[in-house]
Amino acid sequence: MSFDLAGPGLPDEAILQDWIESAIRRYVARFGDKTQVVDPATGVKKVERHYDLDWKSDLHCRVTVHGASGHMGSLPQNDAAIAKWAYIVREIVLARRHLEAAFSLELPEDDSQAGLIFEGAQGFLPTHPMEEIKARTRSAFLRGMGAYLVGEGLREDAIACDVTFDKLHNEAYACDPDSPTMRRALRTAIDVGLARPAEPLRGWEVSCDARLFAGEYPGMPVITTGAGSLEYAHSDREGVHLPDLFQAICFTSLFLLIETGVTT
Repeated sequence: MSFDLAGPGLPDEAILQDWIESAIRRYVARFGDKTQVVDPATGVKKVERHYDLDWKSDLHCRVTVHGASGHMGSLPQNDAAIAKWAYIVREIVLARRHLEAAFSLELPEDDSQAGLIFEGAQGFLPTHPMEEIKARTRSAFLRGMGAYLVGEGLREDAIACDVTFDKLHNEAYACDPDSPTMRRALRTAIDVGLARPAEPLRGWEVSCDARLFAGEYPGMPVITTGAGSLEYAHSDREGVHLPDLFQAICFTSLFLLIETGVTT
């Protein structure tokens, strides 16, 4: 992601880097520094560097923010460029306001013709209905935009904003972790080496189509299992390690035999 800084009052490179590095430190304190993490699949760093500065002139600099994409469930292993971008922009906006400087923050011309579009992933728990999540997200975005505009001396509604959820369809769900079916599934997972004894049970932190069965049969435990790593899901390195696949087949076969009473 990129943005441009231009106009009188634009600081020199040392000051600008100081602002950006301050934002990066706050981002890293929360999400970790992926420039220090080597991807075992490629042998290279997850992210080579956090940002680049491209000075077009003394009064024009383009800031490009780097990240590492992947499935939303693998965010702890990846790096959200849009979130890092927001940390940096906020730091620069506050510094500009403090200095009462006149330089502007703009999107590159090729990115701004149709307005600014942010698209992200929203995760939530079964304790919050989807409509409540939508309402909270919309309210937070509009409050944040209004606060920014007021801080810049503009009307709270000076920029028209539209918050939509065109791709949000997956209601969260949870089944009883102490149900007989779940206990049998856990025992089977331990037997085939997919789980360890005394390991705590946790809900899956991503969404999948099992929600359809959970909605259709609310009184029936719904269990999702399979091979593969979320770290590489929906990425150019997505794949299945064959030993993992064979282990998943063993689990599914044995669990079905136990669940249907064929074996104990």
